[in-house]
Amino acid sequence: NVTLDKAPGSGRTIYLAQVSSDHNRISSATRVRYLSNTSFDVMLQPQAKDYYNSVELLEEAIGYVAIEAGQAQGRLSSVVAGTMNADHNFQTASMPWTMKDLGVFAQLQTFAGHDTAVVSASVPSGQTSSVKFKAREDTSRGNSISHTYETVGYLNVELPLLPSLDDPL
Repeated sequence: NVTLDKAPGSGRTIYLAQVSSDHNRISSATRVRYLSNTSFDVMLQPQAKDYYNSVELLEEAIGYVAIEAGQAQGRLSSVVAGTMNADHNFQTASMPWTMKDLGVFAQLQTFAGHDTAVVSASVPSGQTSSVKFKAREDTSRGNSISHTYETVGYLNVELPLLPSLDDPL
């Protein structure tokens, strides 16, 4: 369980978590559940082939970001944070304006499907006003890709334009 000193704002809190150490030798998904505006539970879920063999995961360090759902437009960058429902088929999250050169971060916010799963994003290149998300199930134990609806939390960041190494200074 992770508890914040205070909520990041008065709206819904979105949590993005990731393993930030490397003690385990097996692949696992980082899952969050039991979310409130000031706390959440985080767990590591091994690949299905290891999960069903009762593999124990070692303790890992977890890094996380807690951000209030909403949007902001700045001179150099824009940010949209929100939630949507998605299953194993891509679902579209619309943004309030067109953005370009997106950095997309996403995390399942629920634990409805108990199979090991992560979020996949489909981000169009260039300018876009939408991003697609789906719950992608682990197929290490079988070919089933069907997954129930989960809540996806996302943070879309418009990256500022930076000169490439090929551009003259």
